[in-house]
Amino acid sequence: MPLISVIIPVHNAEACLERCLQSIVGQEFSDFEAILVNDGSRDSSGRICEEWAGRDARLKVVHKENGGVSSARNSGLDRARGAWVVFVDSDDWLDAGYLAAFAGSPFLRAETLLFQGWRKVGENGVFEERRFAGFSDPARTIAKNDLFRQWSPWGKFFNRGIVEAMGLRFDETLSLGEDSVFFFRYLSRVREVHVVEGAGYNYRVSAAGLSRRPLPWESHRRGGEAIAKVALPVLGRLLRGEFFYRKRLESLLLFGQHVFRLPFLYSSNCDGHARRKELSRVFRGRWRLFKTAFPLFCGNARHALLGCLFLVLPLCVMDFLLSRFFGDGGFGSVSRQP
Repeated sequence: MPLISVIIPVHNAEACLERCLQSIVGQEFSDFEAILVNDGSRDSSGRICEEWAGRDARLKVVHKENGGVSSARNSGLDRARGAWVVFVDSDDWLDAGYLAAFAGSPFLRAETLLFQGWRKVGENGVFEERRFAGFSDPARTIAKNDLFRQWSPWGKFFNRGIVEAMGLRFDETLSLGEDSVFFFRYLSRVREVHVVEGAGYNYRVSAAGLSRRPLPWESHRRGGEAIAKVALPVLGRLLRGEFFYRKRLESLLLFGQHVFRLPFLYSSNCDGHARRKELSRVFRGRWRLFKTAFPLFCGNARHALLGCLFLVLPLCVMDFLLSRFFGDGGFGSVSRQP
C-alpha cells in the first residue's frame, strides 16, 4: 500500500489539468497514489486523466456522473488505500517537495494534523504567500498562525485511519461550508496540530473563480449553522491557554452565522417578508450576540461598527439600509429574478 493517497476532483479542467498532474508525478517523494476523479467533465479532462494514468501507474482514474466537488472527494476517499490523505484541486499545483515535507515531519503521528503553507497565484504571478511558524506548544502554533481559519482541505495531511474510523465524508447536502465542516469534524479526533516548513501548495485564483453566481441565502444560513455546530466544541479542547484567540473564533462563528451573512440574504432571490423574518430573528438575540462577540469587535473596527448599528438602530432602519446596499427593496418588496 502507498503511504499517501492524493485525491484530485476534476471537472472541466482541461485548461490547467496538465500542470497539476505534472506537479504530482514530479514529486520528490514517490510512495503515493493519485486518484483522479473525473466528475462528469464535458471537456477533454477525462481523456487527459487517462493519458497521464497510462504513463504512470501511480495515477488511478475514476469516471462518474457530475455530483459536485464533495461527491468527487468522497469517491476518492472511498477508493484511497494510503495511510495518509492529501487533497489537491485540479486547477492548482504542488512544489516538488510538498509531499516530502509532510512525510518527513518529526510530528508525523496518527492523531496530529499537519499544515503546510501556500501561495495564491493570479494571472500576474504570486500575490499572496503564507508560511507557518512552529512552536513547541501546539495551541500557540494554532493561534499565532491563525490555523483554524485555514478551513480548505488542501494544505493539510489527514490520517486515513481517523477518517475511516469516523466514517468521515464531505456533506453533499451543503453548497457552502462543507469543507469547513469536514475540517472541524476531523479536528474533534486530533490531539495536536503542527506545521511543516515551506509553502508548497499553489492555489490558482482566476477571474472566473472570483465571479461565481451568488448562492441562495438558505445555502449561507445552513452552511454557517453547520460550521458553528461542529467547530465550537473543538476550540476549547485544542486552544487551552489561548483564551483571546479562542474567544475571537467563537465570536466570529456565532456572530458571523447570524449577522455577517445578512448581506447574502439581501442579494439573493428572497422576498421582503422572508428578509424581515430572518432579520427579526437576529434582532431578538442581538444583545446576547453582541456580548458573545465583544472580543471580535475589539479587534476589528468594521465589525465593531456593524455590531453597534445592530444595537442602536430599529429593525426597519436596518432593513432599509441593507436593502439599499445589497438588494432592491425593503419590507414587502417582491422577489428578485435570478
